[in-house]
Amino acid sequence: MDLSVRELESGSADRSKYELRVKSYGNDKKALDAELEKAIARLRANSERSELLGDENATLQEDQLIANTERLERTSRKVRDAYRTAVETERIASDVLDDLGRQRETIGRARERLREGDADITRSNQLATNMIHRVIQNRLILLIVFVVLMIFLIVFIYRSV
Repeated sequence: MDLSVRELESGSADRSKYELRVKSYGNDKKALDAELEKAIARLRANSERSELLGDENATLQEDQLIANTERLERTSRKVRDAYRTAVETERIASDVLDDLGRQRETIGRARERLREGDADITRSNQLATNMIHRVIQNRLILLIVFVVLMIFLIVFIYRSV
């Protein structure tokens, strides 16, 4: 689990959160191991003492030791369950990051297509504007030619008459 956390990007919030969890689980495990060792040592000491002294409290202490051992086993199961949950959470987070990466690539490609489309539209607008200017120029030229012809026609009719 510690190796998986180290693979996360340094300085990220997830990494620090998971590092804290790993340290907490490690500390819990160390405490439980120490408690187990103490319980085993007490059991050995009590069993040797009861053998030597024939102590009647041995059964009571054995019951207490058994209860402590069961509590330790329950706690160990909880730590294992928490570890499994952390691993599953890490797997889910990895899947989410992969999905986000793919979506980022898709968005990047869409943006590039939009930029290309925008450039094409800009060129089309410029071309349409140039065409409109040429149409206006052609109409002005036709109008001027028409006016000149009319003037020539009027002058021709005036001279003929």
